[in-house]
Amino acid sequence: MWKNKKIKTKEERTEVIIKWIILFIIATGGYNIIKDFSVIDPINIISINYPKKEVKIAVISNIKRVSAYNVGIIAQNDSTPCFGARGHNLCEMLEQGINICACNSLELWTEIEIEGYGKCIVLDRMNSRYTNGEIDIAFPEDQIQEAKNWGIKYRDIKIIK
Repeated sequence: MWKNKKIKTKEERTEVIIKWIILFIIATGGYNIIKDFSVIDPINIISINYPKKEVKIAVISNIKRVSAYNVGIIAQNDSTPCFGARGHNLCEMLEQGINICACNSLELWTEIEIEGYGKCIVLDRMNSRYTNGEIDIAFPEDQIQEAKNWGIKYRDIKIIK
């Protein structure tokens, strides 16, 4: 990556060390640790922007099991089928066009992109037996057939934020 680059100053040396630390954190799956850095294309280029507070990190994850469920149907949820893990009204959010998904291994409000579906925000949790990064796409209660048509697929997942 920096094969032919001559490091002349202490600042350049520090920047190279920080870049390698960031690459190590990303490679080991600890991308949530980074709070004040902006990472672009972690394989080739990393740009460090210290003053930024909003961080977007793009990391391609492995293939994950992606299923679908219908928000608002008690048989597919708990006793409060329209409310997510932290009390957000998922039924209203779906009506507003916000794509929602559930995952136990990602933090709430994590934005992900699912191959063949698009982007969604993790705002719900799955049953506790799902611990390997499985993802459940939320469909409105009037789209039962669409959720069934999705079924269970194995897709590449990109974590956006």
